[in-house]
Amino acid sequence: MVRRAALPLVALAGFAAAAGLIVGPPDLPAAWRFFVGGVPTLYEGEAVVALLCWLVVILVAAAALTLTVRAAGSARAVRQPSARATLMLVAGALLFGIALVHNALPHYSMCCASDAKHVQEAAQLVRR
Repeated sequence: MVRRAALPLVALAGFAAAAGLIVGPPDLPAAWRFFVGGVPTLYEGEAVVALLCWLVVILVAAAALTLTVRAAGSARAVRQPSARATLMLVAGALLFGIALVHNALPHYSMCCASDAKHVQEAAQLVRR
């Protein structure tokens, strides 16, 4: 029973580690400010995407663990673990896409009111 569950559990641990490296920990206050604050910043938008990514990671991990425990508990061997493989493939593609977008975005941007104080200061200087 343990031998059948070892490889899926190692894959889930690697998936969670990759998500931690790519997305980082979720910033809940920034994600909340995205919805209730004024004009959202780029950082707050990234926080919402990271939060959604972590929700997908948690759902995929729960589903894969359920399928693994069910398969390990059965007396007959599971010949086609396609459900687990499909879950991991889709979630891995999601992580890859988020990594591409995260690395393509600028780390500092004046877009979307991320530095509204400096924009107002520059506008005042132009008016003088």
